[in-house]
Amino acid sequence: ALACSPGLQGGEAGLSGAIHYSANAPASFTGKVWGRKLACRFDGVVLHGMDFDSAVVAREGEASFSGLTAGAFGGRIVGDALVKQDGDVQFTGKFFGLNVRKLSEARRYDRFPLSGTASGKLHVTGTPGKHNFMLQSVMHIAPVANSVPVTGDLDISYRQLGELLTFGDSHLNLPHTRAAFSGTAGQTLHLSLDSTDLTELNSVLGSKD
Repeated sequence: ALACSPGLQGGEAGLSGAIHYSANAPASFTGKVWGRKLACRFDGVVLHGMDFDSAVVAREGEASFSGLTAGAFGGRIVGDALVKQDGDVQFTGKFFGLNVRKLSEARRYDRFPLSGTASGKLHVTGTPGKHNFMLQSVMHIAPVANSVPVTGDLDISYRQLGELLTFGDSHLNLPHTRAAFSGTAGQTLHLSLDSTDLTELNSVLGSKD
């Protein structure tokens, strides 16, 4: 019932618990599931070295995961998930200290030119292989040591069909620059930029000049 199991490429996983039978109801399973150093790929996302633990209840047509905690992208993700028999996945939770460069690399985009960690809320729905994932997140970006200090708040909606990335009211701050933006990437993006050091924008744009 693991969402990434069709693309599982390595690691260890296991479960323990009890199967419940009743003459008046289908069988169900209640227990715990875990994974260590997992490597998997699904819908263009590549995960390496992921650990997770969760309580699980599986009954006819679905499996629910509660108190799920996972280590990924240098941080932690916690929440609850539901996986239905047709493969539909729903997840609602929070994340803490995710490395923004590792996040960008997981989708094989160009490496994000700034370093930072992201913490916030996350809601995901979709079915692996059907290219219909939708993601909503509100997050705070915090700086990390030995890099250009960047802070900010992002309100993001992503729809896999059409690769639509939409920003609600969002902003990023560098030492001498503030960028506020909203709209849809690649379509109409409203941007307000205030900077006292234009060379600092090289860090944002990834320029080496």
